[in-house]
Amino acid sequence: MTEQPILTSGAAAASSEPPPPPPFRGGLLDPRLRVTLSLVLLNAVALVYASGVAPGPTTPWGAFKRGLGLDLAPTLIGLGAFSGYLIEAGERWRLLTAMFLHQGVIHLMLNMMALLYFAVVLEPVLGRARFVVLYLGAGVCGSLFAYGINVLSALGGAPLAGPIGSVGASGAVFGLVGALIAGEWVAHGSLASFLRSPYARRMFSWLFVMILMGFAIPIIDGNAHLGGLLGGFAIGMHFFSRMARQPNARLRWIGSNALYAAVAGCALALFASTRPVKTPAEYNQAIIALLRNELGRPDLALKWIDAKKKDDATAILFWTRQRASLLLGMCEYAKAREEAARALALSAHDGHARYLSGTILWRLGDLEGAAADLERAVGIAREVARLRQSNNTPRTNAEEMTASAAEEAFTSGSLAPSAVTSAAASVTTSAPAERLVAAASERQQIEDWRDLAEMAQVFVLRQMKRGEEWRAAAAALSERLLARAAVAEQAVAKMKAGAKTFEEKRALHETQLVVVVDRNMVAWMHAVLDSDLDVALRLANQALQAFPETPLADVDGLRAAVLDTRAWIYFRQGRY
Repeated sequence: MTEQPILTSGAAAASSEPPPPPPFRGGLLDPRLRVTLSLVLLNAVALVYASGVAPGPTTPWGAFKRGLGLDLAPTLIGLGAFSGYLIEAGERWRLLTAMFLHQGVIHLMLNMMALLYFAVVLEPVLGRARFVVLYLGAGVCGSLFAYGINVLSALGGAPLAGPIGSVGASGAVFGLVGALIAGEWVAHGSLASFLRSPYARRMFSWLFVMILMGFAIPIIDGNAHLGGLLGGFAIGMHFFSRMARQPNARLRWIGSNALYAAVAGCALALFASTRPVKTPAEYNQAIIALLRNELGRPDLALKWIDAKKKDDATAILFWTRQRASLLLGMCEYAKAREEAARALALSAHDGHARYLSGTILWRLGDLEGAAADLERAVGIAREVARLRQSNNTPRTNAEEMTASAAEEAFTSGSLAPSAVTSAAASVTTSAPAERLVAAASERQQIEDWRDLAEMAQVFVLRQMKRGEEWRAAAAALSERLLARAAVAEQAVAKMKAGAKTFEEKRALHETQLVVVVDRNMVAWMHAVLDSDLDVALRLANQALQAFPETPLADVDGLRAAVLDTRAWIYFRQGRY
């Protein structure tokens, strides 16, 4: 006696064609689709809410842009988008909430159409409770699978998924597809019978194309699709093997073990989410900048830092400095001062920490303490620059690493300046090559905080009415920044003609941004000091002209900063 299929009648199962889905008996108000329609409504309401609370103009064009998802990324992150970094920081609820958020109307419509297409078969057969378990379980499986792949990639040296993260119900929808495959397998009685059916051929052809697109198109999270598919298959096989009219021990065994495997994999990924993954310093800087600047969520950046700080004791000074910087940006000056004090207790010679301490004291009104700390920070940065300049001759790898070690020892405060030479002598040719990369990254960070420290020093001295000193400091800073911009401009002129590979174009892009940042910084300083507004306006216009014609990264924030500088100059000139 043959086993009766689950999704179809016996006659339909015996035919060569796949069975049609059960008809709607009551249209979209069919009582068998209450869960499905509720999910569609919930996803639509979530998009309307996200578009409503997203910042931006209230004009029809602004609402239209938000509806398309063009300005929704920061809002979606705040509402619960999937983000490997924030899940790592403890926000594991994002594994569930991400499946109810969408990047615009088109994204929502595509996912909801797919949901309706597959749910019309599954919800009437499974019932409401099982369908809810299938949908939510597959969505969470997709998120956990994507996170697990990210962790494995990080262990291999790659960063976790970007903090912009991902949203959408497609992982859960792929889970419905997996459940349909499991149901048809059970309905046909054996895998061989199912694979011979035209339904299977069409289904697997469609799956192949969709999964390939998921991994080929960068904006699609193919890992979440694959994880949802596998999770949905495991849950569906467990349900359908127990709903069959004729028991099949082998299929029940497959269903049980598939479910156990899915649960074990999800548990492993969930455990991995409780263990912060060590990432290189340059990635950490980029993550913090994205969370704080591009997304405007310094609170999330602070939460992520706290999670990383517990696991990476070797970089305790780095994380303490980052906390102080974030708290300073959030105007939490008392807490920022405590963090800066901790950083200085770890390393009294750390120039970056000394700069942060000076800036915080300035905000708190302690001008004498601020001037002392900023002077010391600038002195440390200049000493490091002198060390680099004294070693600016062709060197072997061993000599380069020796100089790098000297700078690192000095900037980290592990040795006083007079002891730098003896520390560098301990470096041999057996030192790891990664020191060169780390030293290059450290040098760029030194340049960044040195510029800010000298700028803050100018403003503090001016506020203290030490006229000769602040004018001399401002002139020296302007001269240095404009000289660096001129060198960068010459490099840009040489690189433009020969930039063909991606690495060459990226180097050109970064060099152009050096010109923009340096000229804008000098223009802004002149505008604030009200010293030479005509020169300031000329520099701001030059900064705008220096932007890359085809940027390789988002430069809208920097462009906005330059436009703000020019607007401030116009205001100072009375050109309202």
